Amino acid sequence: MARGQRRPGGDGRAAPDLFQVRISHLSGHGRAGRGAEQQLAQRRGHRPPGAHRRRVRDHDQSLDARPFPGRPRLDHRHHAWCGQLGDQRFAGATPRWCAARLGPHLPHPRGLADVQRPSRRRSRPGRLPARPPDHLPQLPPSQASPRAVDGHAVPHLRDHHPGRGGARGRSLDRWLPAPAHPGRGAIVAAADQVARPGRHAGLPCRPDPRLQPVRGPLRRGAVPVAGPRAALLRADHGALGPHSRAPLVTTVAVVGLGKIGLPLAAQFASKGLDVIGCDLQPEAVASINSGRSHIREEAGLEEAVRTAVAHGRLKATTDTTAAVAKADVVVVIVPLMVEPDRKIDYRSVDAATLAVARGLRRGTLVVYETTLPVGTTRQRLKPAIERESGLTAGADFHLAFSPERLYAGRIFADLRKYPKIVGGIDPASTDKAVDFYRKVLDAEVWPVENAETAEFAKLAETTYRDVNIALANQLALYAAGRHVNVGQAFKAANSQPFSHIHRPSIGVGGHCIPVYPHFLLDDAADGELSLVRDGRQTNDGMARVGIEALDRSLGGLRSRRVLVLGASYREDVKELAFSTAFAIVDLLHRAGANVMVHDPLFTPAELFALEAEVVDLDSEAALSADAVVVQAWHSSFHELDWRRFKSLRAVLDGRGSVDPQSVREAGAAYVAVDAPREEASA
Repeated sequence: MARGQRRPGGDGRAAPDLFQVRISHLSGHGRAGRGAEQQLAQRRGHRPPGAHRRRVRDHDQSLDARPFPGRPRLDHRHHAWCGQLGDQRFAGATPRWCAARLGPHLPHPRGLADVQRPSRRRSRPGRLPARPPDHLPQLPPSQASPRAVDGHAVPHLRDHHPGRGGARGRSLDRWLPAPAHPGRGAIVAAADQVARPGRHAGLPCRPDPRLQPVRGPLRRGAVPVAGPRAALLRADHGALGPHSRAPLVTTVAVVGLGKIGLPLAAQFASKGLDVIGCDLQPEAVASINSGRSHIREEAGLEEAVRTAVAHGRLKATTDTTAAVAKADVVVVIVPLMVEPDRKIDYRSVDAATLAVARGLRRGTLVVYETTLPVGTTRQRLKPAIERESGLTAGADFHLAFSPERLYAGRIFADLRKYPKIVGGIDPASTDKAVDFYRKVLDAEVWPVENAETAEFAKLAETTYRDVNIALANQLALYAAGRHVNVGQAFKAANSQPFSHIHRPSIGVGGHCIPVYPHFLLDDAADGELSLVRDGRQTNDGMARVGIEALDRSLGGLRSRRVLVLGASYREDVKELAFSTAFAIVDLLHRAGANVMVHDPLFTPAELFALEAEVVDLDSEAALSADAVVVQAWHSSFHELDWRRFKSLRAVLDGRGSVDPQSVREAGAAYVAVDAPREEASA
């Protein structure tokens, strides 16, 4: 039968109203009376010849309407979009939810009533498989189909919404502009299109969705921006509140440009942000603004600063308040120290906080990275900011704590490696801080419940290391008198994955490990944290243990010339904070020795506080030493030939870094806290 002919016996009536036909179709469940061939064709996705939705094919009007493509459903509720009145809502106007998703400037190009739906089953005969997007040819405008944009047909299937749009695959198709991202847009080129008969002849065939590459959902209104700021420009922006949009983050103020602050500023600048560094030292500010780093020993920092300044992303100032007034995010990383009597010194943190508060604007995020005692962010810093600024935390600005977890000398590597812990004074502050760090760091960002949890996490982490070192020291002292090779024993023990015994040494220095346990002990009740207190005392006493071992090896230290190698608290880092060198020099002086110090990272003026003679390693005074104490094993010492020291009788290896055999070959005794005692030769 030719397409368009009326079947014999037809009464010549016009096609019935589609809505009425649909109602009658639903009342009969849509399956009875249909021929087996028609049912088989429907399952395969074929359209019977001459059939379309508004054309009458049988006398029984309940069967005239062509059912929607797709596999048959056992539940009649899935035959309509929204129940029996489902089609009525599409009779005149686009529903509100659909209009909202299409947008006011993207009306459907062909109207809702004429939209074709792809088959949920196999592809129709005569159609070619989809081309990969990378090989998809661009058509000239003259060959583009009415449904194509930029020469490509762009199908998009609305995701399934239970209870709002029927079964998956029955929802409306929409034709949207092709995205630039490969694998998310059009699939079929005009060369692959096959014209089909009927009123849609000449239009491009839609591919079977199952033949298309896996692709994520198309995002409406994505900003077509490339480069490092693209992710930032797609972020939420706006006023504060649980349902509001956060301010656009383009400028960050970093307060404190020390060994941690300056690398952080360079990291933020590398992600496309404008960074204003704040520091009280005019020399450091001038150096940074000229494109040079005043911190020399950090790998990659000099180049990072030079690049950021050259691109206009980084500048420094001594006016913290003015910098904060221009910033969307403020990161505070200034030192918090412990005084000789173990009391916490808040002066630098309090001064920085007041300077920040004076320039604080509404909507700004303030994050402290300085390690703090538990509760400091909420109980000390929050009230100080509110008093000075007149703003309210949580309502006018966000406040969070995110401890730095970096190791001097490898900061950029650690920024990529270690998860970033973030906790705010309220959930909104936590969310804002997490969003910020996810944009500027490559490592994972771990939100925790609140600022107190983040503060305690950092203290627990560093205190664990201090206690572990104390355990290693006590085990080494026990084993040294029992002919045990402590290094081999610890290595064997650590081959079990739950054992992490640290290396014993003559002391723990720096601004972290010997300091932060006191943040816990400061407000601990009597009897609390006794293990932490004992571990701190053990590590503080290891310098005395080492000097006493050297005294026994030499038969006394009075009038002996002793050279201390390395004044820094650890190797290859220019940092004297809580260095064990101070305790060693003091103990040697008390024992009556003549003390000399050499460290290639410091000038003689910088080592003046040690109250020891600063010498060059090649000088006659250094090479005439009776004993050497290795306090920091810098890389420049690794090739040291002990035979150059003509009067050398003993070497105290305070870090377990020296080859004992090389010392013995020079005719000297090897002394260490984890080694059996050796007597120096006469």
